[in-house]
Amino acid sequence: MVDLAKAPLRKAIWPFPASEPLSMVHPSGHLGCDLTSKDKKSMKITVDLKGFPTLSDAIGKKTLHLDVEGRTVNHVIENLIRVHGEKAKEAFYDEKGRFDPIIQVALNGKTFVSPEEFEKPILQEGDSIAFLLLLAGG
Repeated sequence: MVDLAKAPLRKAIWPFPASEPLSMVHPSGHLGCDLTSKDKKSMKITVDLKGFPTLSDAIGKKTLHLDVEGRTVNHVIENLIRVHGEKAKEAFYDEKGRFDPIIQVALNGKTFVSPEEFEKPILQEGDSIAFLLLLAGG
């Protein structure tokens, strides 16, 4: 995880060139998360979509309180897609099924979670996940 206070913008957050998106979808269509018996316990987390208007507009809310089974970012994404359907899936993935590299994930407002860490069991009861769009402009 990257400390938000110390992160130089794009390189620390997304170490791959923008032209080289990372696919998070297994060929089976599964996001690559296997729930072990200890991970199957449901927990409550908060999902903040204020920085992700594509998804918050599709869902109709900017903040969600979810019961999620599993402890990974991918479990949260799978839950949002399962509950909110195709519009949620389109918000996270491009037409080839690759995770959109301009989406950043912040954990508890303190650290960025890189796509390589989406499958790691890092979430705990009461955590907050924020999905943000990394945009630049002038």
